[in-house]
Amino acid sequence: MRSRYLIALCTAALSFGAGKAMSADPVKEGLWEISAQASIGGQPATSAPMVMRQCITNQTAQDLINQLTGGGACQISDYQQDGNRARWNLACSGQVSVSGTGEVVMRSDGFSGTLNVTVGMSGQTVPMTQTFDARWVGDCK
Repeated sequence: MRSRYLIALCTAALSFGAGKAMSADPVKEGLWEISAQASIGGQPATSAPMVMRQCITNQTAQDLINQLTGGGACQISDYQQDGNRARWNLACSGQVSVSGTGEVVMRSDGFSGTLNVTVGMSGQTVPMTQTFDARWVGDCK
């Protein structure tokens, strides 16, 4: 359960970076498939990537960005974009603290990236790496 929470938190953070990289152009609305694989403390969090399908509109993408940055829980700094590649530093505070770096590469049909962070929870800190790939599947049904 704890690892699923961390994976979800980091997927959201990574999606923020992708969302920021896409902010110059509207998000391609429709059904997206996101595959994420995480390792916590150097060990795989799951035996297979977590795969999620989500219908995304420009509004839901903006809502996610607002949720991630609302209340000052997460801060993005040193955001740099060079062509289709974006990099940033991430720091989140609260019950779970997260600090590290993210990188995303945009493609015409999706994006992929990596998040390298240290997660602090219940007095412990653990290194976590997450890789992900997202692709546009089609129209929402």
